[in-house]
Amino acid sequence: MSDLKYNIVFEGKVQDDFDAADVKSNIARLFKISEEKVEQLFSKPRVVLKAGVDRPTADKYQGLMAKAGAVISIEEQPKTVPASASEPPPAPTGPANPPTPPPAPVTPEKQAVGPIWGRKYEGGTTDTSPGTQPSPAPGDAGYGSLERGMAGDYHFAIGETLSEAWRKVRGTKGTIALAYLLYMGIMIGVGIGTTLIQWIFSAVAGNTGGVIAELLAMVVNLAVTAPLMAGLFMLGVRIAVGSPAGAGSMLGYYDRTGPLLLTLVLMYLMMMLGFLLLIIPGIYLSVAYCLALPLVVDKKLSPWQALEASRKAVSRRWFSVLGLFLAIGFLFLLGAIPLLIGLIWIIPMSLIAMGILYRNIFGVSSIPVTVLLGTLPGH
Repeated sequence: MSDLKYNIVFEGKVQDDFDAADVKSNIARLFKISEEKVEQLFSKPRVVLKAGVDRPTADKYQGLMAKAGAVISIEEQPKTVPASASEPPPAPTGPANPPTPPPAPVTPEKQAVGPIWGRKYEGGTTDTSPGTQPSPAPGDAGYGSLERGMAGDYHFAIGETLSEAWRKVRGTKGTIALAYLLYMGIMIGVGIGTTLIQWIFSAVAGNTGGVIAELLAMVVNLAVTAPLMAGLFMLGVRIAVGSPAGAGSMLGYYDRTGPLLLTLVLMYLMMMLGFLLLIIPGIYLSVAYCLALPLVVDKKLSPWQALEASRKAVSRRWFSVLGLFLAIGFLFLLGAIPLLIGLIWIIPMSLIAMGILYRNIFGVSSIPVTVLLGTLPGH
């Protein structure tokens, strides 16, 4: 029995005699998945549907997806070479012919299933024409990674991001509203507590005690705020990758309070310094540092590493990211006009959009990504 494993890859293509809407309906009905997950399937330039399956399973998926009207590719995974195989052979003890050099490694096979427009897969070749996306690691669903993100090797478009975020608002408004209420309740409680401490210190130690209490209150506020801010951001990331998301999940990052606090302090100091230097550097850093907090909790980076990774990645598309912020701000203004009613949709949409931005640039390490297709029908 062959030990070869294969990845099943979908690139958003449908067969030329099928309508895209019909294909989406067929896939949803065939695999018994929601329309939202089907939209996720079509929203990315390249999605690994299943990774590491045997050839019979891959062929079954091929047949089912072909009947549904979708075009998929079956890619052979490279074999894992045992560690012992890399050890040099023992030196010969007597005259012998020179050892024959080992054959060159075989490039993994890429087999196209159905017509693929604009791409051509052949044994050992890959299309390198401009505009094609690099092949992601198996199982990453076409999302980014830390290395690719810092190199600017990621896909991001304002319209696509907002459209996907809008689709994902459905069914998540209550969760996000509860998370924001929880956030505000905690911050109000902390504010009341620190104000009471300041009053006591001032009454006991006069002006000196008031100054000490004010500094202490500032540190406490930042220490409570930083994990909550990271938790809210990661809630948007959870929704962006289709992972189960509850309002309580935003409280799960207090084990990273120290690094998050230091990240927030460094961020504010650098931004203040930037605004003092003719304002423009401050605006630049305000946008460039927008992904630092989730990098601390998701990738476990140090504060400075997170700030630099966010800055390098965002700087590659700085004006596009700024455009996303401006678009969200404009939507907030529109949503606030009819008695703030529109914010019921705009607030969760903006949080999810930031989660999508992070997912597309850096990928997600700490949250399991929902597999789009499960077991085969009837299995």
